[in-house]
Amino acid sequence: MLLSTIEPSADSGDYTHDGVEAGFVLSGRLDLWVSGQFFQLEKGDSFSFKSTEVHRCANSGDEPTKVVWVITPPHY
Repeated sequence: MLLSTIEPSADSGDYTHDGVEAGFVLSGRLDLWVSGQFFQLEKGDSFSFKSTEVHRCANSGDEPTKVVWVITPPHY
């Protein structure tokens, strides 16, 4: 598990790796792309996907976004 803070305008860029990811948005807004599909997540939303799918996350909001990530195997 990992608690991350994503600052406004931050963008991970596209990437892939082995494993599976899931998460829960604690605050702010999380823009998430998985295999070309776009999701705009808000406080209280959750997600999961295979990490082998091309994915990217960003914060297009005006405040930091806090997300609890569960990643297996760990890649951080």
